[in-house]
Amino acid sequence: MKLKSAIVAALVCSVAMPVPQVARADSDALIGLGVGAVIGACLAGACNNNRNRTTTTTTTRTPPPQQPARAPADEAVRTDQAALNHFGFPAGTPDGRMGRNTRNAIGNYQAYMGHPVTGQLNDFERGSLWNAYNRAQMGGGAAYPDVVAAEGQRGLLKAFEAESRGERYRPFGQTEPVPYYPPAPLPVPQPAPVPAAEPAPGLPNFSTTPTAASMADHCRSVEILTQANGQPMSPGAITDPNQALDEQFCGARGYAMSRGQQLIAGVQGVTDSQLREQCDGLVPTMAPVTADLAGRSPAEVTQAAASHVAQFQKPDAELLRVGEICLGVGYQTDKPDVALASSMLLVAVGAYPYGELFGHHLRNGFGTTQNAGAADGWYDTALGSLEQGADPAFLPTLSPQRVAVMRAALSGQAMPAATTGGLPTFISQGN
Repeated sequence: MKLKSAIVAALVCSVAMPVPQVARADSDALIGLGVGAVIGACLAGACNNNRNRTTTTTTTRTPPPQQPARAPADEAVRTDQAALNHFGFPAGTPDGRMGRNTRNAIGNYQAYMGHPVTGQLNDFERGSLWNAYNRAQMGGGAAYPDVVAAEGQRGLLKAFEAESRGERYRPFGQTEPVPYYPPAPLPVPQPAPVPAAEPAPGLPNFSTTPTAASMADHCRSVEILTQANGQPMSPGAITDPNQALDEQFCGARGYAMSRGQQLIAGVQGVTDSQLREQCDGLVPTMAPVTADLAGRSPAEVTQAAASHVAQFQKPDAELLRVGEICLGVGYQTDKPDVALASSMLLVAVGAYPYGELFGHHLRNGFGTTQNAGAADGWYDTALGSLEQGADPAFLPTLSPQRVAVMRAALSGQAMPAATTGGLPTFISQGN
């Protein structure tokens, strides 16, 4: 009877005594253990002591840690990611932020191309990647069906690189195809030969029409020399100022083409041919200003360009977008006059770093008369604006290094190459 009374008292005590709440994630065994402890305490005589006791449970909430602010997106990194993804090196979503996936993709790209694996692209590697990406986007891979079939899209990287050296890339394991020789046509009766007249004495006279310099061919030659040197020129080791400036021009050209492609992706209802036609129309529109590119100072040309563009009555942001699109189109189609007109439009709306292109074009004679003196003035204007804080026009993350390279090359203080003998090398400022 006493045992029965004790059990009843224990049950009553367990109902009356407040029990702390147990988290849902705890095990059933732990919950049972807690209830058994309460019953055991009441059987031991503690029930009466606990009946009037109030149990207070204090819950401390820890605020979630603040997420660090994300770095702003970098357009150069975004293009890197898009190009790497295209060629089968997964870099994740092109968000313009350098992360582990992007570094791994860069390392895989460098290993595939035989470059040192650093996880960071240098100017030469980025330029080669972007140029190949632009060519692939424009259908350049159609010339290499065997490469794509054997190695996928990434094989185009090596195919385009070999092409720049005047070679034909053959995928690994591919045997030399047996050439096809069509059957010889049946002989056609020929009239009796007429004796040729005796040649008149005198010097040969070959009337040839001069062709415009090709920017694409020029950059392919520059790339070959960069590969031969092992890396692009750096500010402290410039042995060839012309090559150093050419590398910066070709890097800017590649970036402009990539930037133009990004903007074109947002243009609706316009075909590629219509886009090229509209950009061609920019040449006569800006001709009144570009005609004086070499004959007037950069300050005078810039002021005249701003006055000329003001009559269009368009927002600067819209004109800037038009200029960037057509600049990319001009370089993709290898039309220096379109590139010059687009650059003039960009400078006219206050984007002075684009004046760097005038320096490159004047120095090499792309779309204008070759004039080294006028080129120096435009280089100084563009680089000065960057040094004063203007937004970079090309390769923003590498802008300080680009400025240093061009300043060193323009100063003429080239570092002499180490030699052990042989004929002296004279560095010429001309082409």
